[in-house]
Amino acid sequence: MVVVFAQGATSMSLMDGDKLAQLGVVVVTVNYRLGALGHLSHPDFTDPDTGAFSNWAVQDQVAALQWVKANCRAFGGDPDNITLAGQSGGAMNAIMIAQNPKWRPLVSRLYLLSPPAVTVPFAFSLADAAAYTELVAKSLGTTPKGLIGIPATSVHTAELALARAPLPQSITTGRAFRIAPVVDGRTYVSDWTRTALPANLPVVITYTLTEGSFFLDLFDNLTKKSTPPLPATDAALTAAVEPYLTSLGIAPDRVNECDFALQANGACRRAFRRAGRSVG
Repeated sequence: MVVVFAQGATSMSLMDGDKLAQLGVVVVTVNYRLGALGHLSHPDFTDPDTGAFSNWAVQDQVAALQWVKANCRAFGGDPDNITLAGQSGGAMNAIMIAQNPKWRPLVSRLYLLSPPAVTVPFAFSLADAAAYTELVAKSLGTTPKGLIGIPATSVHTAELALARAPLPQSITTGRAFRIAPVVDGRTYVSDWTRTALPANLPVVITYTLTEGSFFLDLFDNLTKKSTPPLPATDAALTAAVEPYLTSLGIAPDRVNECDFALQANGACRRAFRRAGRSVG
């Protein structure tokens, strides 16, 4: 059996596939484009060969799956027995691939860890994703088409800066997730939470324990620094999430309403994850 694990930073020790490999499983970990380079979307980006203009991150994963299916026999794998696994965003990408009729043949089964419901209006609509890309390009003194001539690090940095700023009133979606998959009808066929998985596809869906703490309790290999200690009291937790909720237009006096009874509220879910409290 081959397990392809999709997560944006598989070099992390947390993503080490050695334990699975010791059980006789062929493990392939896949890196893919993240941030602006993986998710900016605009009609001016249209690939003349594929017609795609968005969701570059999932396209990278598809390219990796295609390579694995074509070559896995060379390292002991079975091309007709490929499990696609992923955690969080990687799990959502795995679902997108399996629900796409043209990519379905690449996958024998799914193993999903904490797939998020990143949907409109918390994520961008297709039109608003294009408008956001135009804002990124404008901040760099160019157009979406002109971004091809801008260094990747500059595009990444510009998007990070824009992500911290309020959105213009003309953009009415993407209030919680600005860098995320967008439904384009081509690389992301339809909202996965409202779309049936293939009837003949075995699927396991589970959620990781204390996943929320992962977002703060980290060691950054680039800066060699640890993130601040997790909030230890309710007051500290409120102080941690209040600025983020306020940035989303949620009044401070409603902060305490963001508890497990409101898990469907994507803004609350993300705020709790940022503050280190599990919501899954």
